[in-house]
Formats: sequence, C-alpha cells, structure tokens
Amino acid sequence: MELEAEAFYIDGRRTGALVRETGGGALRTTVAFVLPDGQLVHLTQETRYEGDVLGWTSYRYVDHRSDIDITGVQAGDAGGTGPRPVPSYAAHLLLVQALRAGKDRLEFSQFVEDGDRRARDAVFAVRGPETIDTPCGRHEALKVQLEVEGEPRNTFWWDGNTVVRTDWQGGISYATHDLPLLLSGLDPRVLSALDSALSRPVCPERRTGFGGTGAPE
Repeated sequence: MELEAEAFYIDGRRTGALVRETGGGALRTTVAFVLPDGQLVHLTQETRYEGDVLGWTSYRYVDHRSDIDITGVQAGDAGGTGPRPVPSYAAHLLLVQALRAGKDRLEFSQFVEDGDRRARDAVFAVRGPETIDTPCGRHEALKVQLEVEGEPRNTFWWDGNTVVRTDWQGGISYATHDLPLLLSGLDPRVLSALDSALSRPVCPERRTGFGGTGAPE
C-alpha cells in the first residue's frame, strides 16, 4: 500500500489534509478540512480498477457532511462509445502517468462522482516551468492546468517526482511525507475523519515537510 498526503490550506491557514492510498487494485482518497465558518468537509472516494485506472470497474463516493453516498457504480454504467471516462478523483493517476512519461498534454474524459454521470471532455496541459513557494521552501516545478469542457479548473505543480502543490479553486494543498507535522494542530474532527486513512504505514520515500500555520503565497 502506497500512501500520499497533502496539507490543505484555506486563506493561508492549514485546516486539513488530503490522503491518497494506492494498492490492491484501488485508489482511495480521503479529504477532510474545516471551512472558515467552522463546518467540517469530509469526503471519501474509492475507485477500483484492473491493470490501470482506465480499466476501472466501480467506484464509491461519500460526502459525509451531506449524507451523499453513491455506491457500487459500475464502469458499464458510465455510457459512451469512446475511451472510458474516469471518475474525477481517479484522474490524478492519469496526470501522474502522463507527467512521468514526459507528456505535455493529455486529453481524456471524466465525470463528477456526485454529478449527472455525463462524461466531460478534459485535458491536462503543461503551461511551463515556474518557481513556486511552499511551506517547506521554494520549488522549481512545471505548472499543469486542468481544463474541463474548455474551462480552467484545478492547477497542479510537478517537480519531476510528485505534485508538490495543487490549487483546488478554493483551497491549496501541498505534498508532505511528515505525518506528525501534517496532523499537528488540526481540528479533532479532521483527525477523526483521517484516522482510517492514516492507519496504514506510509512508504519510506522522499521526505518533505512543512511548518507553521500559514502558507506562503
């Protein structure tokens, strides 16, 4: 089991985390953070696949705040005759595969887990290198823009090994392998939401860190 963790910031304040577990033919994503008004956001999504993510077989998406639970959706229900669209959370795997292969553009289709299941044309496009600030220092990274049906969406920065920063259009997350720092000072509700995702050991890869409660912008 491989685990990736990202510190989640809103308005420069560290308020939660995003955790991805990959292994056993599945990608499991847990997101938990506190909004400025004090509300807890807790989302979980699991995509099961065979071979690679384009061979996905089912997914489950749960919005714990809104009691939305979409369970057991099968790949054959996604519709369409072209390449199989992927759940939007699983598009992360396509992004990483494309960047590791040196591609500067990847066209695909995706749908939103709690949406109308309509496949939407999407593209990951490399916009060029940038120097970015993160809580653990400056990075040279490639800026990658996600566009869905021609509209700019999330933005990612890739340092050649991992996505070190993501702009989610409302929050920003930063990659880290320092779990004690990731969890320090977070709302107890966030810690409870992350508990099951972080119960597995993290792979001993490159360590990055962050500190403080504010993120440089």
